Amino acid sequence: MVKPLDPAVDPPEAAGFRLLGRLGTGGFGTVYLGRPSGEERGLDTLGAVKLLKSEFTEDAQHLQRFHQESKALDRCKGARIPELLVFDFGAGRQPTLATRFIPGLSLYRILESHGGALPRDTVHSVAAELVDTLSTAHSKGLLHRDLHPGNVLMTQDGPWIIDFGLTRIRGQRVTVSLDTVIGHPHFCAPEQIMGLAKTVNATDVFGIGAIVLYGLTGHPPYTGERDARAMLLRRVSGAAPDLSGLPDDRTGRLVRACLAEDPADRPTLAEVADGFGEPGTLRLPGDVTRTLADYRSELRELLTGAGNGADLTVPFCPGRRSWSAGAGEWPHQVVSTGHGSVVTADGGGDVRWLDAVTGREQVRHRDFAAPVRLCAEGALLLVCDSAGRLESWDTRARTLWWSVAAGSLPHARVLLRGQSVFLGDGTGRIHHFDAVTRRVWWRTEPLTDSAGDPAEPVAAGPRHLYLSAGQGRELLAVDDEEGRVCWDRAVRLPAPAPAAPLALDDGVVVADGDGGLRCLAAADGGTLWEARLGAPVVAAPVRVADTVIVGDTAGTVHCHSAKTGEEIWRAQYADGEEFFSLCADGSVVYAGGWHGRLHLLDAADGSSLQSFDLGGQILATAHAPDARTVYAAASHGTLHALPAAVGGSAGGARAR
Repeated sequence: MVKPLDPAVDPPEAAGFRLLGRLGTGGFGTVYLGRPSGEERGLDTLGAVKLLKSEFTEDAQHLQRFHQESKALDRCKGARIPELLVFDFGAGRQPTLATRFIPGLSLYRILESHGGALPRDTVHSVAAELVDTLSTAHSKGLLHRDLHPGNVLMTQDGPWIIDFGLTRIRGQRVTVSLDTVIGHPHFCAPEQIMGLAKTVNATDVFGIGAIVLYGLTGHPPYTGERDARAMLLRRVSGAAPDLSGLPDDRTGRLVRACLAEDPADRPTLAEVADGFGEPGTLRLPGDVTRTLADYRSELRELLTGAGNGADLTVPFCPGRRSWSAGAGEWPHQVVSTGHGSVVTADGGGDVRWLDAVTGREQVRHRDFAAPVRLCAEGALLLVCDSAGRLESWDTRARTLWWSVAAGSLPHARVLLRGQSVFLGDGTGRIHHFDAVTRRVWWRTEPLTDSAGDPAEPVAAGPRHLYLSAGQGRELLAVDDEEGRVCWDRAVRLPAPAPAAPLALDDGVVVADGDGGLRCLAAADGGTLWEARLGAPVVAAPVRVADTVIVGDTAGTVHCHSAKTGEEIWRAQYADGEEFFSLCADGSVVYAGGWHGRLHLLDAADGSSLQSFDLGGQILATAHAPDARTVYAAASHGTLHALPAAVGGSAGGARAR
């Protein structure tokens, strides 16, 4: 927790940071929570500001450790290692090292809040992320050499590795005195007991094994003495690791191998990575999630009390199954083709095809008129712009089926269902034709509202097409076999519906701008059920199994029965969250909005699975057809690809 500053001993400022509180004190330095006092680093970026104690400022060994840590952090940009913000080593000043503040708690605190060992799946996910981060460090020539639960910060996004004070950079010489330092006596590898000079890559493999053992059993590999000095003496005498409580399964055998006394008997880091698999969704126990949320609330209160509105976000760091790529200014549309590509449309009219695995741009089309609408299903992609240009693409070959020139279909609005296109033109006529051959199945007479404005298609169900008119206040339906109007009259809504409705088998669910949610019968437009949400909805509802899920502009995600409208669960998010985009892959809901945070919820009960701070505002989300990846487009021009989560008991039914 953050402790108040003591004016008698704590400085008010250091290295361009205004200090707000004390995060912790160790044997060689004190770490503060700080905010930049100037705008060059961004006023909203919080820092963990480490000051070397004054009695060590003339000590070459400690100065070298400080310097090594700064160089190590600078090398590891982009990994789940806090970004180096500043290193002040100037003559006559107290040596200071500031990294980006990560609002998380140590693994010690996590197990304490849980009351002991964590669930196996949680530990497995943490281990996979730690190995991924450590692999990045090793690839840049760094050994951490001090891995223990106190140097692992947990957030809802996943684990971060901190404190590179004992790091070794390959190829750089250090003083003999520095290499006589050891790590944590309850967790360090046997070769470290006599100093760090003999450490190798396998030393960090031991550290991973020690952390996993702690997570699975609640105790370190070396026990029997609580005092560090007494434990060190016990280690020098040849104490064996305590493996009690370690399961006798594949994970247990891997941990035992990592904790082998001889470094040569341990697996390589690559073998450990294969053993834990790719980093996936981190599912934290409910009490741990609440502890992390409480900590963020305490931090927010501290910042508010100090007159600071600084950011508490955790930066998203791509790993082996994730990436971030440029997607142009204001990318408001994203679709996954399922054939190796994900396609985006930005606010300038550019349409990008990106490699679904790497994020590398495959091709870009620059000549569309914004805003651009994308529709994808199967091997088809429709691109429709505001100038009336319409194109149909084969996503397997990335070849064009056909194109209609700009101006041919002014004010057109299109939907795609299977291989059927439903197009509303500027007169209100609805055209139903084949997406590949362009064979027309039917077209209607002009359908307009009372003011003469054209109706436009907004949702396509199994047997009905739903049209919006009256600036979003009216809804009507036509039969998709022959285009016959099904309802006697358009249904007048209490308030305009800015979000697209959700078509069900025998009805349509529409959320309005006044916080109303209702289901209308497909046959005649009669009301089947109604519910009050309490806030407007701008993101289209999604269906998971027999439920309808909606996110509103007050930061709440609602789940209702698709048959009765009965509320099943609701999940409330504070801090003025507004949900702009929603998608689901069958058992997990992905909700993103104003604060740039992507929330992953279990569709069965609304419990939080994970969350990612992506920055900006999340404008669009989509999931891959294979349900392995979710995509989120942020307002600052970045598309993020993240591994999809695994939910609980939603039955694995696909979202619609």
